[in-house]
Amino acid sequence: MLIRSMNSELTSTDEPPFPSHGTLGVCSWLLGHLALGVLISLDGRLATLHGALLVVSVAGLIIYNRSAVLSVAAIAYVASFDVIWRMSGAAMPWEAGKYCVLIFSILLAFRSGKIGRTLVPFLYVAVIVLSVPLALTTVEAPGFKFFGTIRFNMIGPLSLCACAIAFGGQVISSRSLNYILLTMIGPVLVVSGVVFVGVLTGPEIRFISESNFDMSGGFGPNQVASSLGLGALIALILFQINCVSRGAEFALLSVFFVLVTQTILTFSRGGIYLAAISGFVSVALLALNPVYLIRSVLVGFVGLLVSMFFLVPFLMSFTDGMVSVRFGDSTPATRVDVVRNELSVFVEHPFFGVGVGASRYLGENANFVQMNHTEYIRVIIEHGLVGFVIFTLVLGRAVVKSILVGELVSRAILLALVTWSLFYFLIYGFRTAIPAVLIALGYLSVRGPYVAMGQSLGTTNIK
Repeated sequence: MLIRSMNSELTSTDEPPFPSHGTLGVCSWLLGHLALGVLISLDGRLATLHGALLVVSVAGLIIYNRSAVLSVAAIAYVASFDVIWRMSGAAMPWEAGKYCVLIFSILLAFRSGKIGRTLVPFLYVAVIVLSVPLALTTVEAPGFKFFGTIRFNMIGPLSLCACAIAFGGQVISSRSLNYILLTMIGPVLVVSGVVFVGVLTGPEIRFISESNFDMSGGFGPNQVASSLGLGALIALILFQINCVSRGAEFALLSVFFVLVTQTILTFSRGGIYLAAISGFVSVALLALNPVYLIRSVLVGFVGLLVSMFFLVPFLMSFTDGMVSVRFGDSTPATRVDVVRNELSVFVEHPFFGVGVGASRYLGENANFVQMNHTEYIRVIIEHGLVGFVIFTLVLGRAVVKSILVGELVSRAILLALVTWSLFYFLIYGFRTAIPAVLIALGYLSVRGPYVAMGQSLGTTNIK
C-alpha cells in the first residue's frame, strides 16, 4: 500500500530522456556543450541566438510538459547560462538569468498548481517589496541610476523566493537528481570552451598576484571561477554516486580535473574554495556508506597522483610560480574594508534597514558606490534585523529539508549544492542566478530509493 501510494505521488517525476547515462550519451552531452563554447567564442552572436531559442524552448516546456523533473532541470539549465551570456556579450539583459528563473518559476507554480507549504519565502518577498519606499525616503535618489540599483538588488532575492516556492511543491525521485546534475554541467563546459579558446587566441598571458582576466575569457574572474568550480563539484559528485557507465565516469573524472585546473588559473580563490568546501560535504556524507567510501578513497588517491605528477608541476611552470604566491596570500581582500564601512550604516538603521539598494549610497562608500560582495551584510543593512532573520529562515529551510531527506545520496547531493550557495553568498553576494536555484533544490520533496548504475528498482517501480 505504501509503495503504491508513493508511486501515485511520483507520477509527474518521469525522468527526462536526456542525457543518457551511457558513455555515448554523456560524452555527447559534454562534448556538445564544449563545442558550443568554442563556437560562441568565435562569434558572440551565436550566444544571442542560442539564448533566445533556449528561453522560448524552456517556456514552452514548462507550460506544456507535466514532468516535474524536466521543469526543474530546465530552470537549472537556463540559470547556468547566466555567466556565458554575460561574458560573450549576448544581446540580452545583464540579469537575464535571474529574470528567467523568476518568470519560469512563477510559470511552474501556476502550471502545476503546487507550491511549497512554508510561508517564509512569501514573507521575504513582502520585506523586499516594502523596502522600496523605505529606500526612496532614506536616500536622495540620483535619478535613474538609483532605480537601476533597486532593480538590481531586488531581482536576485525575488528569483530565489519564486524558485523556492515553485520547487517546494514538486516531488521527484532520488535518482532524478542525477539528470538535474548532468543537465547543469553542460553550460559550465560552454564557459570552459570560451575560456580555452581565449587562452589560445588571446595575447601573451602575464600572471600577477591578482585575479586573471586573460584566463577567465576576458570576463570577471570571480563569476567565471565560481561557475567552473561548480562544474568541478558536480563532476565529482556524479563520479562518486555511480550513476553513469564506466566510460562516462572516466569522462566526468577528466572534466573534473580540467575544470579544477581552469578554476585555479583564474587566480580567483573563491571559486576553488567553494568547490573544495562543498566537495568535502558530499564526500563526508557519502563516506557513511562503505561503497561510496571506497569510491571516495579512489578519487582521493587518483587526485593525489594527478596533482603530484601533473597538476602542480604544470601550474607552477605555466604561471612561473605565481600560483603559489596567489593562493599562499592570506591577506583579506579589500571587500573586508567595504564590509566595515557598510556596517556603520546598520548601526543607524538596525531594525528595518535603509531599504533595498540604498546601502551603496550611504556611509563611506557613497562617493564611489562600491557593489556589495556579501549578501548577508547587504541584507542586514538594507532590510535590518527583521529582514535578516527572515532571509536566514529562507536559507535554513533548504538546509533542514535537505538534512531530513531519508536517502543518503540525495541528502549528500542537496547539502553539497546548498552549502556551495551559502558560501557563494558570503563571498560574491548575489552576482549570478545559479545560487537561487541551488538553494531552491533544497525545497524539493525527494522520495524513493537511490538506484546506482546497473541496479534495478525491483518491485517498487518508482520512477
